Amino acid sequence: MKKLQNYIRNLSFTERSVPLGLLLTCVIGFGLLIPSLGFYMDDWPYVFYSYNNGTAGLKEMLEVTHHARTVPQILIDGRPIGGFTELTELHMDGGLDELMPKGD
Repeated sequence: MKKLQNYIRNLSFTERSVPLGLLLTCVIGFGLLIPSLGFYMDDWPYVFYSYNNGTAGLKEMLEVTHHARTVPQILIDGRPIGGFTELTELHMDGGLDELMPKGD
């Protein structure tokens, strides 16, 4: 134990070795976990949309919804309404009936 303490006390760091040591520590601490991270819960709708419609469809959806991060994003006749909360507010205010397509 004394040898280890003496070794640590006698360490000297250069201007170059500190960032490299920090990078090595980060790679050992976090880099080994990367294969087991997976997706976060809020990423799945975007993965699903991209899988079904391709990257061009995902890009179009993000442009139409103004890069909104909440899901679901509701569109009526191509007009973005928003998420569930905005749809409920629109319904309570009576504006939803005006946006719905009329049946024959």
